[in-house]
Amino acid sequence: MTVEEVDQELALWKKSLGAAAQNLMDLNSLPTYQRLAGSNGVPKAALEGVTAARVYPALDSMGRLFQNFDDLQSSIERAAELRKSISPIFGSEQKLREIEAILHGKSVKVLSAPVPIEQRTLSTGVENVEWVTPGDVMGAMARSFTAARDVVMAVDAAWEKLGMGLDQAMTEIAAFNAEGEHLPALASAQAALDAIRNRIENDPLGSAQQFDTSVAPILNQARSAVAALKAKRSQVETGLRNATRLLSEWKDLHLQSVAAWNECKLKITCPREPPAPISDDQIMASDEWLQRLADKFREGLLDPILVGLERWNKAAAGFVSQDRAVLLANEAPVKERNELRGRLEALKAKARARNCAEDPELTRIAAQATQILFNRPTPIEKAATLLLEYERTLRARSGGKNQEIS
Repeated sequence: MTVEEVDQELALWKKSLGAAAQNLMDLNSLPTYQRLAGSNGVPKAALEGVTAARVYPALDSMGRLFQNFDDLQSSIERAAELRKSISPIFGSEQKLREIEAILHGKSVKVLSAPVPIEQRTLSTGVENVEWVTPGDVMGAMARSFTAARDVVMAVDAAWEKLGMGLDQAMTEIAAFNAEGEHLPALASAQAALDAIRNRIENDPLGSAQQFDTSVAPILNQARSAVAALKAKRSQVETGLRNATRLLSEWKDLHLQSVAAWNECKLKITCPREPPAPISDDQIMASDEWLQRLADKFREGLLDPILVGLERWNKAAAGFVSQDRAVLLANEAPVKERNELRGRLEALKAKARARNCAEDPELTRIAAQATQILFNRPTPIEKAATLLLEYERTLRARSGGKNQEIS
């Protein structure tokens, strides 16, 4: 290596070691790391289960990482000291070779994982000692740091998630129960939450897995079930309101239908008996039926109420249609009588305009039509026949022209 190459590489190592030291310090200062490692005066968590299986190997690796960092830093500092001793005028090939051996050769003594008892002999040590290159040490340290960082952040996320998730889940279950939504699955979710709460300190990773597999799906199902129940309850409430409104409209229509029926019977004589409206008993029965549905809904029934509402609406729609038809049928003759009255007055005016009003036949027909149309009950067909007779007679008296008189 040349002096310039040595200087460049030492500068890179200084930068890398500085970053590594800062990252190790930042990781070591995390509250979660201190809680897991029992460092900086923080009591060590008694880990178990999934968390222990992941955290303890990472912490052991971190312990070796700090030792390896010191060994690596010592080797780089040794190379830096050699560089300082090189004369800028005369140089030193020997020292440059020594520096290269340190920077590129197996110059760093590192401790690997302890030797298992089954692999030891009487004279072998507990720890494996290896000589590796600085680059290999930095690579191993990077892998150890990444593993430790990831598991620490995973535990931190699990504690944070469970801290909020458990409270939220408990509140949600309590709300479901308070609303009367006693879903069977909620009991198992509550039991799982109690178990998780007891394990969260010692096994946050395992507890998070249990929450995701045993609690979250049940809560999601419960949310969906409660949403469906609320939607169905809203559907029933809307159906009852609409049915109540329809019943009120039907009652108003029925009153009109009864009034039109009575008026038709009083004022008009028809060849056929005026159609009768729905009986009051039928309206009363429909009212009582709807009230029973509302009572059952207050008791908590939903599906039977939806079926009942469908049947009630179908029956009520038929009755409303029948009452509306009766109303129209009984209003028609009265309207026709009023139209005939107006038509008679128009024909009499036409007769006066043609100087025929005093004609004895027209006078007789007009008197008879007036007597019928302005007295009750009016034989509507006879009245219509008289107006046709008046019209034909007026046409004849007007010179026999074949013209329509209206």
